[in-house]
Amino acid sequence: MNNSTLFKMKKISPLLLILLTIASCTNTSENTTEKKEVQTDNAYLIVGTYTKKGSEGIYTFTFDEETGDFIPIDTVASGPDPSFLDVAPNKKFVYAVNETDGGSVEAFSFANGKLTSLNTVSSGGAHPCHIEIDK
Repeated sequence: MNNSTLFKMKKISPLLLILLTIASCTNTSENTTEKKEVQTDNAYLIVGTYTKKGSEGIYTFTFDEETGDFIPIDTVASGPDPSFLDVAPNKKFVYAVNETDGGSVEAFSFANGKLTSLNTVSSGGAHPCHIEIDK
């Protein structure tokens, strides 16, 4: 991720609605453009955003719980306005509401700091703004 991308992310930070940490036990993560080393026992930060003003969707970071530092891992161009996220209890899936007129929920698999879109379904109403997994 270059400085221009980081600058754009700083500009959209007021629009970030959720930061989720996920404890993990992974060894490495590879990004198609950059390779990042993910240390064992790192936590992850997953950030949903509004996409109308330059954001690309959902961002994942490694997160150092002791220092508060975070390092970008991946960006997922999900559906529009993935504004609220929730993580499955097994930490293998992430769900995002796409806060649009049509309204939808998108499911992702989550492994090694990367999200992979699985499917998208209607939320049954316009502008969903919250999702919660029945734990």
